[in-house]
Parts: sequence; C-alpha cells; structure tokens
Amino acid sequence: HSLRRRQRQMCIRDRSNVFYLVTAGDTQRVAQIRATGRAAFTTWYQAKTGQRISSNQVTATIIDDRELQHTLDKHPEIKELSDDFSHQVIIKLRVHTLIIESFRDQPRVMTFEN
Repeated sequence: HSLRRRQRQMCIRDRSNVFYLVTAGDTQRVAQIRATGRAAFTTWYQAKTGQRISSNQVTATIIDDRELQHTLDKHPEIKELSDDFSHQVIIKLRVHTLIIESFRDQPRVMTFEN
C-alpha cells in the first residue's frame, strides 16, 4: 500500500504539457529551480514497450506561501500528492518539447504550443 501511495504521489497533469509535483521546500532542487526557472526530466523505461519520455526544455515554477493555497483551490487534484503541505512546495512544470524514445522505434520529438 505504501508503494502504491508513493507511485501515486509522483505528479498530477493539468494539460497535456503541464505537470505538478510536490516536494519539501528546502531541497537543493527547489533552490536550483528558483534560481533558473528551468528543469529537465527522464522517466523510467516501461517494461512492456521499452518507451520513456525525456525533456530538457521545461519551464519550472515554485509555488509556495499564499500562491500554494490558491493553486490547491484551483487544482484540488494536487491534494492527492500529499497529506500535509505545511513544509512542502508545488513545482509546476511546463514542457515545451519532449522526446519519446523506445527500444523498438525511432525517437519522436513532440513540441507543445504554449
């Protein structure tokens, strides 16, 4: 049950290219995002398809303090990511371009209009 809860806590998607994550506010990653406004990610390969998604074209925004409650009110589905937001921040990721890779197929690039 704990593993399922952790897997569920990964992220919530708002639109096809906007994702929300919840994490502790005092991490090095949060400080780096505050300084640069950028992020990158890579998912694990899926066992059945050999597919994964990655991007280094991501605008990242840290949502905390008064903005946090406003965002939770606007997107209540984010509440599924944590039971306690007192020392947490929300990271909003807007993906501009991503690569879909697979063991079977050639990589595909997807570009999103913002």
